[in-house]
Parts: sequence; C-alpha cells; structure tokens
Amino acid sequence: MRLRNPCTGDLVREIRASDLPVWSMCEVPVGDGFLLATGSGDGKVRLWNSCTGDLVYAMKIDFARSSPTGANQVNSLCAVSLGGRTVLAIGGSNVEIWNPESGNRLHILNSRADRDIKFLCEIEINGHHMLAGSDYDGTCAELWDPADRYQGNPLEVQRGIELIGAIRTGSRTFLACKTFDTIALQDLQAIFKRTF
Repeated sequence: MRLRNPCTGDLVREIRASDLPVWSMCEVPVGDGFLLATGSGDGKVRLWNSCTGDLVYAMKIDFARSSPTGANQVNSLCAVSLGGRTVLAIGGSNVEIWNPESGNRLHILNSRADRDIKFLCEIEINGHHMLAGSDYDGTCAELWDPADRYQGNPLEVQRGIELIGAIRTGSRTFLACKTFDTIALQDLQAIFKRTF
C-alpha cells in the first residue's frame, strides 16, 4: 500500500500488508487517534499506525459461515458506530462485528445472500447508524442494525451492483448504488418508517 499526501500527491509511506492482495481498507478511530485497517485474501484484518507504518496487530477472521467459493478472504471493511463507540464491520462469507481495540469478535450479522459480501458502508437512518452491504455478484443488497444479531433486511435495488456508498444531503441520507452505467440513489428514510 502507498500512503500519499492528499494535497500534493507525494508518497509519504509504503506499507507491505501481506503477500496476498489487499481487498479492502478503512480508517478506524481508536482511542484518541486513528488506525488504518486492511483486509486481505489470507483471512486477516491488520491494523496499522498510518503515521509510522507499524503493524499494531492482526486479527485472524474465521467466518462463521463457509464461503461458497471456499475462500476465507476479507472482502470489505467498514467502521460503524455502535452504542457510542466505533466497531469494525468485516464482510466475507457473512458480516462480523469486531472490537478494533481488543481484537475480539462481538457478534455475527447473518446474510440472506448466497454469495460473499463484497461491499459495506455505514448509513444513518432517522438518527440511527445502520450498515448497508451487497453480495459479490451485486444481486442482493441488505441493511443491518449493527447492534442486532439477526438477518439483514433485503433492499430493492438494481441488479449488478458494483459499488455502494452513503450520500448525505442536508438532514437526509441516501444509499448510492452504482451499476455498470447507472448510479441510483435510494431514500432509505422513506422506505423504513421504523423509529429507532
């Protein structure tokens, strides 16, 4: 991985995460600072000090559900708020919630998808932090409450999702789903009338 200065583009540091490709990364608030989390094909999440390039620790992820592909790789990472603290959502054959400070798994969020989870993002609905994700083939999108251990709520989205993200405009948050030639915005607050 190469860390660059966002203003100048200059190379600041190179970090060798593993011999296998890094499939995902995200910034994780820990204590008074931030760590860089990386997920790779060896089933490990590594947390790095991005200022020094030092490995803080690595967590071996043994997903509770076996992957249809037989792989145990970390496809997606997302920092998400849970009860006033930040936890790490890890996507692979299912979605697991981990404490990035202790390196302990907190619980598993079951998926309706038949394929591995490829994309995850945090999205706020009516003031409540939720987790949105889609499967590897882009055929299934789901919404989870990260505090809940139950199956995700399916979302009606276009097939062929290649990327998802949250977009905030004023007081509303939309889920953006990118397919081959389209970006669709979905107002989840209008869909989910539930008060959290």
